[in-house]
Amino acid sequence: MGDPNHFECGYEPDWDHPIYASGDAAPRVVATLPAEPAPSSDGKPVARSAEDVPPWEDDADSGPAHAQPAVPEGPSPAREPEQATFSVISPAPTRLALPLRKEFLVPALMSRSALFSAGTGKGQHGRPERPVACYKPYELRLDGPRLTMRDKAVWEQFLRAAIAHGFADEEFIISLSGTSKALGGSGSGAASKSVLESLRRMGKARIFYERHSAQGSGKLVGTLRREDRGPRKRSVWWASFDGGLAPLLERDAGCRCLVEQRRGLKTELAEWLHDFLGSNKPYEYSVGKLRELSGYEAAADQFPSKLREALAEIKSKAPSVLSDFEFDCAAKDPNQWKVAAKTADQPNFVMPKADLVEREKAKKASKAPQPPFTQKRRGGVAL
Repeated sequence: MGDPNHFECGYEPDWDHPIYASGDAAPRVVATLPAEPAPSSDGKPVARSAEDVPPWEDDADSGPAHAQPAVPEGPSPAREPEQATFSVISPAPTRLALPLRKEFLVPALMSRSALFSAGTGKGQHGRPERPVACYKPYELRLDGPRLTMRDKAVWEQFLRAAIAHGFADEEFIISLSGTSKALGGSGSGAASKSVLESLRRMGKARIFYERHSAQGSGKLVGTLRREDRGPRKRSVWWASFDGGLAPLLERDAGCRCLVEQRRGLKTELAEWLHDFLGSNKPYEYSVGKLRELSGYEAAADQFPSKLREALAEIKSKAPSVLSDFEFDCAAKDPNQWKVAAKTADQPNFVMPKADLVEREKAKKASKAPQPPFTQKRRGGVAL
């Protein structure tokens, strides 16, 4: 079956872009002076090109002699020193590079919150800004439409294409049919249209996030536009990754998305649980908390049975994510029932480097030798 974390990128570089031609940023722009008439020896103006004008020549000196203002009698007034003018070279724009890793990782926030919900729910269209349930230590707000696990699968493919491009806030070509095939689709017109609708929906969704030192806001899809090329008007789609989300790629834990395993699950609740459990160490959760975190908006009384079915499916099809689970139904309220999840392998996430550095510092500080205890002497008369 190969690497379960691998699928096609769906990214097509724009080989006409000057970045690929020169290996540098956008070309610098040199400002040239417009052509102006210059006086000849007989006083008549003659045409002069911009190349004939020295870059340091002041515009006030380019006119004829009789056009100079008359100097009043008496002492000469103080004059400001002449300012030299030069051709302007604009600096190359600063480019925000996305972090490169040996493997493709998705920010854990996407798997530890209800940002991409389980099930269709209600209100797929625009919604006002609102808080989104998320696992500690995150804080998250969403302004835009409700998103589902289908949107998450498209966003992961979009993120992979953005990382392949290498920079935030710069447009790159994204293939709709390639994205559809990477998700297990046919790449047909209908499948490509479904991918496009998802990208447009995420282009209207802006999140506001906070996790320790990582905080900011940005749209899940920065820009999205179509360009028709050639005599046959072949449609090419351009997209960009919002630089406001770049801190998440570096400072948030990174999750390995086992897309082939997840694709084999029947329900979106099972897909969400697959990613959530894989991004955490074994813990005990309440049924009500899992319902809140998953964004499940169907009938609340049916959630415990749906949850049990989803966990059983994950245990059967993805034992590396969930080896076993137990329900504790002692409480009267089903929301207070406990679910203990067990995993056979290590969790599918990587801690951010900043957290590892802080933990190492705290570990060294705890092992540092403590100074011996000395009792202070009381003040008194010296004998």
